[in-house]
Amino acid sequence: MDNNSRSDTSQPIGYLNQVDLAQALSPKNPTDVQLSIKDIILAAIHQSKLIRFIVNKGRGVQQSIPGRILDFDPIRSLIHVYHVDEKQVYILNLTEIDEFIV
Repeated sequence: MDNNSRSDTSQPIGYLNQVDLAQALSPKNPTDVQLSIKDIILAAIHQSKLIRFIVNKGRGVQQSIPGRILDFDPIRSLIHVYHVDEKQVYILNLTEIDEFIV
């Protein structure tokens, strides 16, 4: 990713360093901070933040994955997550993710 890349907000990619992910993901997020899920994911990739994903694996089974987002495919709504404990890469569909915890 180069510094000339653009997101949906048409801002330079450098602003992603300044995104407070904990505030952006908070349910009490003030209305003046409006980021798309794509911007939040790109900020997490750019900042290399450790995030806990609560993933719904079907039939009520949930899995907790502490990891870092490696890549995001917005067309197919897939993210590649490196599980820091298992040292494994998971490919998750955004519809599988119930919660992001920073």
